[in-house]
Amino acid sequence: MPYNLDIPGWMPEAELKILERLARTIPAGGAMVEVGPFCGRSSWCWSKTVEPGVSVTCIDIWDPVEHPFSPPAKTGDDAVVDEDFGKTSRHQGDWGTRENFDHYTRDCPNITAVKGHSPDDFRDWPLDSLDLPNQAAVTALVQRICRTENVAVLLVAHDVNPLLPYLDQVIYLAGGRALQGAVEDVITGPKLSELYGVEIEVLRARDGRLVVVGQPEAPHVHGHRHD
Repeated sequence: MPYNLDIPGWMPEAELKILERLARTIPAGGAMVEVGPFCGRSSWCWSKTVEPGVSVTCIDIWDPVEHPFSPPAKTGDDAVVDEDFGKTSRHQGDWGTRENFDHYTRDCPNITAVKGHSPDDFRDWPLDSLDLPNQAAVTALVQRICRTENVAVLLVAHDVNPLLPYLDQVIYLAGGRALQGAVEDVITGPKLSELYGVEIEVLRARDGRLVVVGQPEAPHVHGHRHD
């Protein structure tokens, strides 16, 4: 069981098991980047599951002022682990701080923690080589797991374009309203323009792919985020 449910976080055991399967597909000597690990519940899973020699880089703002949200982890010396949210005997041990992340992942030598606002603080990183070539491979792998394991997977993303070829259903959220259905039914210029209240175009590339352009940035409001 390469995950630690004691670590405070929102990711339940069922989702950690999916990460476990994904981690085992990374070849020995490879590298992966996780954005938004919070206290490290998912990071611990990655670290303990990947092949020897795989480097795990974890990027987060680790700023409880900017992200003042914590899971309802059990606290105190006599805390009993909660399956979904963890436990802690540390003062403010369920806060998303770098100190807490380092504490909970202290037995994960293959993790490198980097504090910053990606991508603003990492403009010198070769982000194209890190992200773009692997987007299709990762989403195709998730789709294959869905088919072979007969499970449903919910992907949350700001940029839907790389995911479109692999989605069965899509949900757009904006202004307290939702638009749900098959990709071809939901992702149209008129429907998205009405939902967002601005002009949005949906283009079709020569290979048949849909590309959404003109979508505004979502308001900077968070309920909570992933581990």
